[in-house]
Amino acid sequence: TIRFDNEKGFFLNGQNIKMYGVCLHSDAGAMGTAVPASVWEYRLQQLRKLGVNAVRMAHNPADPTLMDLCDRMGFLVMAESFDTWNTPKNHAEKGYNLYFDEWWEADTRAMVEQARNHPCVVIYSVGNEIRDNLNNEQGFDKYRKQLDLVHSLDNTRPVTMALFRPNSSGVYRNGFAEMMDVVGQNYRVDELKAYHDAHPEKAIIGTENTHDVQSWLMLRDDPSLCGQFLWAGIDYLGEAAWPQVMWSTSLLDATGGVKPAGLQRASWWTSNPMVAFARHVDNNGAGALVSDWTPADMDTYDQAAIEVYSNCQEVELFVNGESQGRKTIPDNARPALFNINFNSGRIEAVGYIDGREAARYTSVTADEPALINIEKAGGHAGTGFDDVEIVSLQIVDTQGNVCPGNDCRIELKVEGAELIAVDNADVLAHETSHKSAVFNTYQ
Repeated sequence: TIRFDNEKGFFLNGQNIKMYGVCLHSDAGAMGTAVPASVWEYRLQQLRKLGVNAVRMAHNPADPTLMDLCDRMGFLVMAESFDTWNTPKNHAEKGYNLYFDEWWEADTRAMVEQARNHPCVVIYSVGNEIRDNLNNEQGFDKYRKQLDLVHSLDNTRPVTMALFRPNSSGVYRNGFAEMMDVVGQNYRVDELKAYHDAHPEKAIIGTENTHDVQSWLMLRDDPSLCGQFLWAGIDYLGEAAWPQVMWSTSLLDATGGVKPAGLQRASWWTSNPMVAFARHVDNNGAGALVSDWTPADMDTYDQAAIEVYSNCQEVELFVNGESQGRKTIPDNARPALFNINFNSGRIEAVGYIDGREAARYTSVTADEPALINIEKAGGHAGTGFDDVEIVSLQIVDTQGNVCPGNDCRIELKVEGAELIAVDNADVLAHETSHKSAVFNTYQ
């Protein structure tokens, strides 16, 4: 059973839970959009480790294979139909807007008839950031027709849409939002909260959110907010400013590797004790965050600004066995911050609950690259389309420590199997083919 309560949020089988969600596009990096089931399964497993329990299919009906996996693995799903109604978006003038009038009914019907027998689906969305005028009867009528059609095909799930700048579009003042079973909004969580304060009878959900602390605190501390969906869960091809080739504000990279943002999210969304850290790549807190202890230039890197993420009560940082201090995890969901002198060797973050060690995270300064470490990361072998073995290659030193920044060109020779795709997660990679057996590493 599912219930969206206007005061207490979302209930699944009578249990009040939050939807810790991510938005997913239909591609899987180098795999393109024809994605074998074992690849989706691996990606969902990686997301689950970070506490993700919900997926918004953005912004079109999802691959049935992905829906089947969400059923089996227990993910909650927002099934979504359209990114555009009649009014086009910038740089998309020849998109679905040309076909909406003729096809919206058939396509909505197809989505619901495909989704309604999937227990993973808990809510439908009929639009993402729609730019049509929703401040007139025509706008009301477009939504009402879609709402009525969905209800006629499936009256067991509510209908929402991802509202775009509702305060400026007028939908919070003209009665449009009151038509919605559950009011959904992209970003600007303070506006959504203000709407609920003015209309406490309406259930609310964050249909698309940034990775910022404020949005998380709103979800954590407001019982009426049913959940949120981060943009995005995994890096995806396109929608990037050249020379980047993919969107990169995500929890996982294109290979399924966990980013520092994913480590921080795990400290908020998981219940098993965890601790992890990331350091700024340049001196004194400058540069991006990375989760290693091997600076690019150890001759000039001397001041390490470190963020420690944990769902424990306290954390302590050690370098080569010497404590660098012990700190309480702040109530405002910020990481514990350490500014320490860099010394090569072993760095360890330890999390404590009630004074006892509950979790530990370790990184070691790598020596010169010596080996290529090859290991299975996920998937399974077989002869069908969905049978894909996912193999990880990493450049390591003689002790098996990953050597970041020591990228090289590798040629693969595969025997007894077919090489389907190769990806290195580099958002600046301009390889001509993801099926090439010759590629650059990136770590």
